[in-house]
Amino acid sequence: MNGWIEDPEFDRLAKIWTDETGHHSNPSIIMRHEACRKIIAMGRDVWPRIFQAIERNEPGAWTAMLWEIFGDVIEMPDEERGRVAMNDARWLIWGSENGYMHWQQNNSAT
Repeated sequence: MNGWIEDPEFDRLAKIWTDETGHHSNPSIIMRHEACRKIIAMGRDVWPRIFQAIERNEPGAWTAMLWEIFGDVIEMPDEERGRVAMNDARWLIWGSENGYMHWQQNNSAT
C-alpha cells in the first residue's frame, strides 16, 4: 500500500478546478472557481489531501488554497514570494510539523 489518501469527490472537484482554471494566471479567478470553493468547504478532512496534492506535484494552485485556509501561519521571506518550489517546500514542512501529512508516517511504518 502506498499510503496515499483516496477521496473520489476531492479528486473529481480538483480535476474540474484544474481543467477550468489551468490557463488562468489571475489568482482571484482561480480561487473564486466553484470547485475550489467546494474543496475548501469540505473542511479539515481534506486538508491532508491538499498537502498530498502539493507533494505529488498535482496541477493546481494548492498553496493559494492553503494560504486562504490557514492564513499567514508560515513565514515567507519577500525574496521567496512567487517562487512556487520554495512556497511548496515551506508548506510541506509546515504540514508535516502540524500533522497534516499522516500518509508519510504510514509509509515509514511499512
